[in-house]
Amino acid sequence: MSQTPNLGGSRGNEAQRILAGEKQRELDHAMVEEKKRKIHEANQVNVKSFNSKFGTSKGDIMHDELGKATVGLVTLEELRKTKEELAKKETVLEHIQRAEAIEAEDKKKEQKRKGRKSKLAKTNLSFGDDLEEEGAAEEEPVKKRIVKDSTVDTSFLPDKERELQEIEERKKLTQEWYEEQDKKKGE
Repeated sequence: MSQTPNLGGSRGNEAQRILAGEKQRELDHAMVEEKKRKIHEANQVNVKSFNSKFGTSKGDIMHDELGKATVGLVTLEELRKTKEELAKKETVLEHIQRAEAIEAEDKKKEQKRKGRKSKLAKTNLSFGDDLEEEGAAEEEPVKKRIVKDSTVDTSFLPDKERELQEIEERKKLTQEWYEEQDKKKGE
């Protein structure tokens, strides 16, 4: 008699192989889809990212804000009013940014001063250690006080108060000019 192989045992192994193959195909398919998605995202051109990389001009920003504020049909008066409001916002923002820039400069200068003082205080001579030990009790170092020279012309240097005075003076002069123009129109 011939021996017949046990079909039940071989079928179980074959079914396990088929299931393992299906799982592997599913994993491979998922990996391919993920790679496709990553490639698509990498190749996608995004206009927002372009503007964020290079920024936009002040005119573009104002134009966009005006477009958002005036959607649809708008009367001439409403358009002028929104333009004036945007101009006021712009001037306020410029003043705030200027003030923040001045404060940042002041902080940097203060940090530089502190850094210089700490560097000067830490400076020691290695060969002067013996001398310092002997004369440390006798002499205390005299600190020199730095005094500003009042004869030097500093009008060209930036000054917060002077800038604010200039801005106020410009406002007054523009107001006077507008008043004169109104008078001339009235005549």
